[in-house]
Amino acid sequence: MSAGTGIIHSEFNLEDVDTTLFQIWIHPRETRLAPRWDQRRFPHEEGNAVLVPLASGRKKDLDAGALLIHQDATLFGATLTKGQEVTHELEPGRRLYLVASRGSLDVTGVTLNNRDGATITDEPNLRITATDDAEVVALDLP
Repeated sequence: MSAGTGIIHSEFNLEDVDTTLFQIWIHPRETRLAPRWDQRRFPHEEGNAVLVPLASGRKKDLDAGALLIHQDATLFGATLTKGQEVTHELEPGRRLYLVASRGSLDVTGVTLNNRDGATITDEPNLRITATDDAEVVALDLP
């Protein structure tokens, strides 16, 4: 969702089961944009061991099917089984905010437990290893 010039909005769960979600606010690279909303189903396979770009303002990620955001940022998601590892190259001058949204992770030697988050800078080659079955939410930012 992009609030743009302004929206009226409400959120509520219409299901019979609890919902857990992250609400992440990203400032757009320009102001006065038209409000917009989009959704898409992404594959959610246990142990896919790939950081999938979910939303982005970067061409390579949009070409891969990510939803559009108006910022030089990419939101990634991954599902890992215990022992699986993914890597991420962090370009110079960028940072990564990473959350163990389920399970626990070893991030280049640092433990993140369930729902822990970390901001990572100056670490060009990140190794993210599941120490339990885990889900990862990561945001690559300028």
